[in-house]
Amino acid sequence: MMVATTRTGSKADDYSIVQCAMLYGLESGLQRRFERHGAYEMFQELKLIFQANARIERYEVSNKFYSCKMEENSSISEHILRIKGCGGRNQEGASSVDG
Repeated sequence: MMVATTRTGSKADDYSIVQCAMLYGLESGLQRRFERHGAYEMFQELKLIFQANARIERYEVSNKFYSCKMEENSSISEHILRIKGCGGRNQEGASSVDG
């Protein structure tokens, strides 16, 4: 019986540590918003918030990239450099969103 209590206490302690670590990593406004949430609930809500923002950001970057058209009588090399610049920003945005 003593082993079961120790395991339960250990899981509760681990859950509390995870919850505190998650709160510590948030901005103060988000900390106040989630201070009464459990770790799992906090994770689920943060995932929804940031997935929506990531979708919007990917759309905006993709839209900018696809609207990058070559101007008439312009140099191909300049156009390629401009597209490459759009692609570089797209990759940076994707890595910050995904990671």
